[in-house]
Amino acid sequence: MREVIALVTVDGEYVGALGPFTVESRWWTQVEDVTEHLDEVLGVPTSVLRLVEGVGGGFTRGGTATYQVEAHGTPNRTALVAEPVHTFPDTPLRLPWAKPGGPAELIAWAERHVTRTGEARQKKTWNLSCVFRMETDNGRVWIKALPPFFAAEPTALRLVSAQDPTLAPEVIATAPLRVLMADAPGEPCWEPTPEQIRSVVPRLVAVQAALAGDRHPDLPEVPIWSPEVEGSRERADALLTTRLPMTLLHGDFHPGNWQSDGVTHQVIDWADSHWGHPALDAARLWTFLAPDLRPLLAEVWTAAWLAHVPDSDPAAALELAIPLVHVFNAIRYREFLANIEESEQVYHFGDPEYEIRKAQAALA
Repeated sequence: MREVIALVTVDGEYVGALGPFTVESRWWTQVEDVTEHLDEVLGVPTSVLRLVEGVGGGFTRGGTATYQVEAHGTPNRTALVAEPVHTFPDTPLRLPWAKPGGPAELIAWAERHVTRTGEARQKKTWNLSCVFRMETDNGRVWIKALPPFFAAEPTALRLVSAQDPTLAPEVIATAPLRVLMADAPGEPCWEPTPEQIRSVVPRLVAVQAALAGDRHPDLPEVPIWSPEVEGSRERADALLTTRLPMTLLHGDFHPGNWQSDGVTHQVIDWADSHWGHPALDAARLWTFLAPDLRPLLAEVWTAAWLAHVPDSDPAAALELAIPLVHVFNAIRYREFLANIEESEQVYHFGDPEYEIRKAQAALA
């Protein structure tokens, strides 16, 4: 659980605070239960714009989270405490959905592509995305807004779907820094079964093999070595000798980004997608798997790549990539910190240093 304080605004003007009140979800990024409570108490729909402060708890969960909230209409002011007065000056790094009118504009964009039949619920908001779930005449859809450093996700989803429409959610519409997707049924596979590994991994490899060698201009490249990590440059160079092709990477290929209903298995959240060596995706998954499942991953992933590139050495590539995926993570986290406003940097404090230490330990 966590405590929440809501600093409520209407059209950008502060009208009062509500809280602290308790919600079930511990994670500061998860806001559905926050807006459900606020909608009921204030009598109007609400959206969370951004985190103002998070204290206590640990690892961006628990403790007390203070948010700037937008009320869409005239709220019940008897529920609010007006003092002290809060101001919310804009900053150059504030993202569009974290500004007044941003969430409403995002929903309005989606409604130009689907027919809404039910509520639109904000599921998540932070410096890396803003996500709404919406009911339509063609089923549930998801609306996702992205920061500039994640601009490749709409492109990646379309590239993947063109090769395997079952691997990623169906794309309904895209625009710069936003995507509208069909629902991916089921739950995250945080503890994947052997069957799920055998289903998902070869399908990703097949897509990557099909897309290899033809880099789309929207896909960035991210370094995988750093002078801070002795030996990482040599490993990165050696990775290129394993004869696996550069291709589209998911970038955050852990089982929490696999969605399964027991029958279908889809890979979601392609925001970190980029152009790189495919062993990085396998190494990312390796770091999340229980030790008893890692040999299975190595077997399945290696066999899949050998089927597409018989003269390659995927086993050596995976071994080389395991430390390098931590270097990649560190570089990505530093990019986040350099491009998000100060109040939300708490989500990533210490992450680059942690990943560098992991890389150094793996190479020791």
